[in-house]
Amino acid sequence: MTEVSSPHDPLLSRGHWITHPAWASDEPPLSPPTLRRRWMVHRMPETAELHVLGAGVWTAHLAGRPISEDVLEPGISEFRTRIAARRYPVADLLRVGENELLLQLGEGAAHVRRLPGRYTKFAERRVAPRARVVLHMRFDDGTEEWVESDDAWEARLGPTSLSHWYGGEAYDARTAPSGWPSVTSSADWVQAEVVGEASTGPEPWRRSAPPQRVIERLEVVTAHQVESATVLDFGVNISGRQHLEVSNLPAGTTVRMWPSEHLDDRGWIDQRSTGGPVFDSYVSDGNPGRWHPQFSYHGFRYLGVEVLDPEGQVVRAEPGTVTVTAEVIHTDNTRVGRLELSDPVLARVDELVTRAAASNLASVPTDCPHREKLGWLEQDYLVFDALAFRWDIRAHWNDIVVHMVDAQTDAGLIPSIAPELVVFDFLDPGFRDDVNWGGAIWHIPAALYRCYGDLTAAQTAWTAGVRYLEYLEGQVEDDLLDAGLGDWITLCPTTPRALVATYGLARCYESAAATAGALAKASEAVRFRERADELRAILRERFGTIDTQAGRALLLDLGAVKGESAAEMAAALAAQVAAADYQIEVGEIALPALVRVLARFDQHEVLYRLVTQDSGPGYGQMVADDLTALGEHWTGARTNGSVNHFMLGYISSWFIEHLAGLSQHEDSIAWQRARIAPQFIDALESATADHVSANGRYAVGWQRQGETVHLEIQVPPDGGADLSAPSGYVLDDGRGVIALGPGTHVVTMIRRGQGR
Repeated sequence: MTEVSSPHDPLLSRGHWITHPAWASDEPPLSPPTLRRRWMVHRMPETAELHVLGAGVWTAHLAGRPISEDVLEPGISEFRTRIAARRYPVADLLRVGENELLLQLGEGAAHVRRLPGRYTKFAERRVAPRARVVLHMRFDDGTEEWVESDDAWEARLGPTSLSHWYGGEAYDARTAPSGWPSVTSSADWVQAEVVGEASTGPEPWRRSAPPQRVIERLEVVTAHQVESATVLDFGVNISGRQHLEVSNLPAGTTVRMWPSEHLDDRGWIDQRSTGGPVFDSYVSDGNPGRWHPQFSYHGFRYLGVEVLDPEGQVVRAEPGTVTVTAEVIHTDNTRVGRLELSDPVLARVDELVTRAAASNLASVPTDCPHREKLGWLEQDYLVFDALAFRWDIRAHWNDIVVHMVDAQTDAGLIPSIAPELVVFDFLDPGFRDDVNWGGAIWHIPAALYRCYGDLTAAQTAWTAGVRYLEYLEGQVEDDLLDAGLGDWITLCPTTPRALVATYGLARCYESAAATAGALAKASEAVRFRERADELRAILRERFGTIDTQAGRALLLDLGAVKGESAAEMAAALAAQVAAADYQIEVGEIALPALVRVLARFDQHEVLYRLVTQDSGPGYGQMVADDLTALGEHWTGARTNGSVNHFMLGYISSWFIEHLAGLSQHEDSIAWQRARIAPQFIDALESATADHVSANGRYAVGWQRQGETVHLEIQVPPDGGADLSAPSGYVLDDGRGVIALGPGTHVVTMIRRGQGR
């Protein structure tokens, strides 16, 4: 289905697909195409809108100025099916007289090639760089004019000489026309080639996710030499790009830049965690210049910088000739939450989660900003609450559901990544087919409805979700689903895969039942709930005596064990964690279950020690090892894995909901009511959580003073909250629970048995 802003969207009927003639062939060059159109403006329009539908990655300039602050457009999608169409007001960039619109294109994720000497995660040439462009100008007398992509446009190659989504980018300033990116010369330009009509090719799609932008700029923190090269440390691991400034470099001098998260024993770049070789290069034309990659980005903390003379020999750069800063890039989601914790280790862990999450906020949220850049689905719901606390992700996550529907196979499978840019059928089948990944087709719509009251995703996902359940039921054997990756990255591989997968299937039915209820599909809701109950009973019967951390946590979290048996199993789980010196053993799937169960049974001190211990793999060790973003494995940097994944970020939900004490009430939709239930663990002296919800601003802040805790709580005008004292405390009037209405509330809690 074509999804555009209205039936009158100009990209429905206007603008041909055009590209450079060399890129219309089956074997295009490495240098990507640049397109331009020059025309006369005889009077200034009242409004002017530029519509761009570009395959690959594009950047546009009008009269030599960028049309917006957006970068890496159009973002990721199933490029053969849909591409995000972008619209920009550009009247302020036009001028009376000759105007020039310049559109530079790169290959991006739509056209990934395998090249010698360059890393790539996969090779798949979906759609080669090309574009449809429509400029619509309206005048104050009611008339209008159009500039559309057609054979009146011109094309050239360069000055970018390579644009690889994974392997890096190359730019040769010697080939840039004078005044670039504003060009008046006709040299080296040829007629653009029309490669399709408006009605052909990928459909224009009005993406909901916010654009990616440069969010922050970083200076070098430290630098050191490795032979003739320089290694720059920007202090934190980021998603972004470097910005290069050169002066007094002879023409033909090359600056080569190598990004990485780690350094080797010599202090040089180590790309084992990010894939390699990955590098960008800039060739000087002898003049002062500024440059940054335009068609790719990297995940990095360090940047190795080599200067090669025109003969190709690495030489030491003269002082002041090469200056590099870093630009942090992610989607420009509105910030809506703030968390403060007095304990320094907990605060650092939360920083690791937040920075890793930000680094992977691309148009499609990714697992990491370097080695894969793929939309693995499980993290999008496992860490949903922590992400939605900090950023408004409503529109962004609605897009994820569109991508899942696009990726669904004829058999009904929702693959583990969406868009499915690479099919992982050459590895363990579990990498493509795992209910704890594909189940996002139900979990994300349910989460969006609960958090925002938004049923758009539920309506989009319904048919695909039902087909997926049918697919999963076809995989069930002997009452169990036994497929997938199990408890991914667990440190205790003895938890049966069938338990993990069947837990995931039951969870799917729970989210499906909630979604059906929200959509007023009563009979389906009943059917889905009954199937979830059946699976609980099966898991209780088959695995009720399991003794692994993950196994116990999954059964308790699902409600497969109840009453006194549940309390006994929870106590055994807490004792098991303590006996293991608070070493976490679960993997990614069981982590949220473990945290929820220990919190539900008031084992917060156990959780604190589990999070902060640094004698073995886990969060505390990542802090002790001075990581600045979350690792993809519990071992962090010690096994040279990526240290910019957010999939283990569920722990921030414990910080927010239990330590600070702010969560949505279990019976609420769209934050009509909050639950305020802080836990005053021994190591924490104060905590603050401040969140602008779909229903307004909720905030809770508390400060301990001896045996007394002072709280200040904010409830929005149309909201409400239930405040409860933690175990061992009461309100100063002796009550344990009170209801709060709108406004600011100052409350005191005291330890039981203490006077005022």
